[in-house]
Amino acid sequence: DLERRVIQLSSGGTPDELSYDQLVFALGGMTNRRMIPGSEHAFTFKTLADAFLLRNHIIERFERADVEMDPARKRRQLTFVVIGGGLVGVELFGELTAFADGIAPLYKHVNRDEVRFVLLEGGGRIMPEIDPKLAAYGTEVLRKLVTPLDGPLDHDLARVLPDGNARKDQAPDDGPHAQDCPRADRETSSAPGHRLPA
Repeated sequence: DLERRVIQLSSGGTPDELSYDQLVFALGGMTNRRMIPGSEHAFTFKTLADAFLLRNHIIERFERADVEMDPARKRRQLTFVVIGGGLVGVELFGELTAFADGIAPLYKHVNRDEVRFVLLEGGGRIMPEIDPKLAAYGTEVLRKLVTPLDGPLDHDLARVLPDGNARKDQAPDDGPHAQDCPRADRETSSAPGHRLPA
């Protein structure tokens, strides 16, 4: 009731009222899983439980990599993909790289230089929610913190596979140009665009 400045509540079938000075509607948001097929196989990052799950997954990957003898498999275990270069994706990307910096010294056979974080964004730039000049500045800050790869990402992230791998396709037939990115630890967004590995 806006005129009386009260909210009508019901708890256990018992009606009640709560008065307020300021009323804020926080509608929340939902992860868009329709843009990338298979997104249900990737991690979400919306709740505290999601954060714990993601942290534990990264620790598990470090533990497996610490005893892995096959260099190719070790590289896959130490590559993490954040899908979505919006504000949440960029913040997650930064926090994950800082977390890796902190735990890498605890693993005798894991060198921090072996750990890669890849940020994928489908739009024309990362952080599209903010002013383009500020986003460009943020992009440059990220570039100084990460090790560049061989060229930009110029193909679509087609889908997330049931094993949690993100499939990047350059050819529609999934032919020899298709590549895999291990485990898409993500905030889902659209697909082609920028790639900022760490």
